[in-house]
Amino acid sequence: MNKKIKKILIICFCSFTVVGGLSFLVYEFFIPKKVVINNSSDKYVVTIDGAVETPGDYVFNKPKTLREIIFVANVLTNADITLLDLEKVISEDYQVVIPYKVGAIKKIKWKDLHSVEQLINLGIKSSIAQTIINHRRQNEKTTWEEILALKGIGQVTLAQLKDIIDLS
Repeated sequence: MNKKIKKILIICFCSFTVVGGLSFLVYEFFIPKKVVINNSSDKYVVTIDGAVETPGDYVFNKPKTLREIIFVANVLTNADITLLDLEKVISEDYQVVIPYKVGAIKKIKWKDLHSVEQLINLGIKSSIAQTIINHRRQNEKTTWEEILALKGIGQVTLAQLKDIIDLS
């Protein structure tokens, strides 16, 4: 073969190699790629609290309606589910508090308040329930102002506590 042709072939081969390598690098590092996630096998956790017989965390691996999810926690007869969108499809970590019907809760007297579970079963978050129980253990009597001053308790939580605790 002619030396000129060999040089041209070598130059073409090297050029194609360089261009191909650069194209690969540009494609690999600079062009965004669409990521497809298969959610069908992913698990998610739904935390259910409030007016249910068995509050807690429930693990699901496929989308379910809120109706299906709260069914497994055994909704109590004095639960108020009228404001919940029961047909909402849940497919990711989610937290739901099932409220009690207004007037359906018998208030707990301050002197009879002894466990975190008493408050959790009435829809109070566990961290707030623990704060209230710690305060109860240190104080025979209290006021709503003292409770409002506790860490983590705001006006909304205070209103919820007023519905379930009798300070007299």
